[in-house]
Amino acid sequence: MKTTEVIQRCFERLADKGVDITEAVYREFMAGETDSMQAVKDMDTRTKGRMLEQIYNLLLDVAEKNYLSFETRMHVAYGAESVMYRRILSAVRNSCKVALNDLWTEVEDIAWGTRINELMIEIDTVNIDKD
Repeated sequence: MKTTEVIQRCFERLADKGVDITEAVYREFMAGETDSMQAVKDMDTRTKGRMLEQIYNLLLDVAEKNYLSFETRMHVAYGAESVMYRRILSAVRNSCKVALNDLWTEVEDIAWGTRINELMIEIDTVNIDKD
């Protein structure tokens, strides 16, 4: 099973359980908040939901080509740093893991780690290119 299929299965299981991880994701993400994250802290619920939708699309590899590069370049202007991307991706992963509890296995762990690392390689490349 491909990494994106494993991640999709996690999201489907959350839906089957009727679990919305939005608050858990942002609670973990905002822990250790930096000044540059103030804009995220002040977002309304709709904007936070849209941001998570975009993250889900990236995790599932259904975003348009070059979308991550575009978004990364745009967020640099807001003070976004590479570590913030890893933190939000990890917050999604960890929130899924907690919500799925005993349904989470090593297969999920490996798939999520692999996909997050793939995204971070692209993000780090964009951040390097910005100079």
